[in-house]
Amino acid sequence: MKTELTSREKVIILSKIILTTFIVFFLFRYCLTYVYPFVMAYGAAKLLYPVANWVTTKWKIPKPITATVVLTVFGLILLTVIYYLGGVLLEQLKAFLTNLPVYRQMLWGQISGVCQGCDDMLGMKAGTVEDFILTNSVHIERTVSENILPTITGKAMDIFVMAAGLCMIIGITFVMSFMIILEMEKWQAFYRGSVFYKDICIIGNPLRKVGIAYFKTQFILMGLIATVCAIGLFLTGNNYCVLFAVLIAIFDAFPILGSGLILVPWAIYEILMQNIYKGAILLSIYLICQLLRQFLEPRLMGRKIGIHPIATFMAIYIGIQLFGIVGVILGPISMVIITTITKEYLMP
Repeated sequence: MKTELTSREKVIILSKIILTTFIVFFLFRYCLTYVYPFVMAYGAAKLLYPVANWVTTKWKIPKPITATVVLTVFGLILLTVIYYLGGVLLEQLKAFLTNLPVYRQMLWGQISGVCQGCDDMLGMKAGTVEDFILTNSVHIERTVSENILPTITGKAMDIFVMAAGLCMIIGITFVMSFMIILEMEKWQAFYRGSVFYKDICIIGNPLRKVGIAYFKTQFILMGLIATVCAIGLFLTGNNYCVLFAVLIAIFDAFPILGSGLILVPWAIYEILMQNIYKGAILLSIYLICQLLRQFLEPRLMGRKIGIHPIATFMAIYIGIQLFGIVGVILGPISMVIITTITKEYLMP
């Protein structure tokens, strides 16, 4: 039976939780920028070390050669996948943007009919709703052309600098991964001999389990869902099946949102337009995606993440507000760290 806490003890615990939250935010906001290449390097080394060690032991090849070959092969495979998948995505995105005026004209024809129906239903003068939408769309286009596009064009040099910085980070990550693979046994011995070993394990072990479970699950599900969407959209004759499939898979990874917010309205629209075949395919894609997530996610992740979907959604939203797009990852990680510290250290 739990002992009832006094008001003073509750205030102290709450203060510690708030302080822990600010410390985690400070570390992620201001310190992660300087150490994330080394975190990535350690992750890559940890992933590839068993392969390199097995090759060294099996074939008696010097570890520097093994580490170089393993890292190079891994990098080439990764770059090949990115190159071909990125090429298809860019090609379809280019075609979509090229044909955007045509699609806008087709969409506007559908919108005009809906606007006319709204005018008739609300008893307004013909063209009232259409004029309202047209005025706002023109305003949006003017804002994009006058503000957003010049900003993007003016930052071409910044984009080049970012690309150069990315190449430098990749180089640093490669070199650090190579060095860590060579010294992995010493790193592990130093880590286990540290006076903070037990404390690091208390926080690190749950975080590692959650991180591995979460990212493994999401990557597998995103890959399967993207494949299902690409095949289904290809069957409907969609020229941008890969592009839309990747976007739907990414959107589906967000808690609560899911692919249904895209596929269901799309399917309803196709059915209303008498495209029964396309509507049925889109609904089938949605059902298959739901089945995959409902049946595979619990089995792949189990109970390891330990966070309610609503709390995960809140963590992602807060993370995006605090850290930008990387908050999709940092938000849930921050919540796991704070929750673990609270359970292990702060709660009586």
